[in-house]
Amino acid sequence: MLLTVLLVSLCAMSSTAAKKVYRRQIVKEFSVGARPELALSNCFGEIRIVEGADRKITVRVELRGEGKTEEEARRYAEAVNVDLSLSGNRVEGRTTFQKIICNNCGRAADFTVTAPRDVVLSLANQFGNIYINRATQPLTVTVKYGDLYLKEASTASVNVSFGKASIDRCAMLNLNSQYSGITLGTVGQLTGKTKFDGTYRIESVGRCTLTAGYTQIRIDRLSESCVVDKLRFSGLRIGEVARGFSEISVKASYSEVHLGLTPGHAFRADLSASYGQIHTGDLNIRAADTRNGHTNQLSGTVGASESPRARVSVTSSFGDIYLK
Repeated sequence: MLLTVLLVSLCAMSSTAAKKVYRRQIVKEFSVGARPELALSNCFGEIRIVEGADRKITVRVELRGEGKTEEEARRYAEAVNVDLSLSGNRVEGRTTFQKIICNNCGRAADFTVTAPRDVVLSLANQFGNIYINRATQPLTVTVKYGDLYLKEASTASVNVSFGKASIDRCAMLNLNSQYSGITLGTVGQLTGKTKFDGTYRIESVGRCTLTAGYTQIRIDRLSESCVVDKLRFSGLRIGEVARGFSEISVKASYSEVHLGLTPGHAFRADLSASYGQIHTGDLNIRAADTRNGHTNQLSGTVGASESPRARVSVTSSFGDIYLK
């Protein structure tokens, strides 16, 4: 591969009443082939991915230092190292921060990368956000103490901690999150784990398989199936379920389960609530309703068919089940 390197050191000094700011910029350009790989590892700054029109990956990094004096600000900015390299068809970038002792100072490294549409991205960032408009190839993202803003992806694997993830559209998504806020638009297939997330909302999903703890999950529309094999100290609310859905299966404890099922649906229900109640609303369930000690059980069918294809199975302890 041809490697074209353009290194620009643009140093600028600005100041406020409280501190001085020193900036320098690094630009490197790499010629790449089809389906190139880009791997970035950064902290204390942003990563922005911009789609380009040629077979080049251009990496622009702005390094900033803030201090009480101009000399301090320059020294802090120069204490940030950026390693950019090309190996085969893979571009790698990594920032390292030299250890310094400072008071009322700061350092940052902001990446803006222009890459071909077919680039395979692997991005990691701490204490900063990641912005991606579109990823047509498999995408891997890890963000901690920062936010992810993704418009569209075909396949993505995302890990987010102590931040937020906003994903507008993704065909296949594996998402593991904790202590975060999750907002998803349209997802074809979703798998993952959620723990201690403040917000977890999905506008529309085809199939999902989740494990949840201490998180309230809200799904506006479910098309095909939803399996939550562990829902602890949480909640699940599905607003609308497509008539042609195939399966809803939930194992819950200390959690409420709300399923938007109507008399127009046809399914077989197997429900069990220990130390909880089962609320069927307007549904006419041809069922055997039994009670054994502190456990309520209901098993039967809804709809015209006596052997419907769809299944709804909910097992709950210390939480109610709502089918309405």
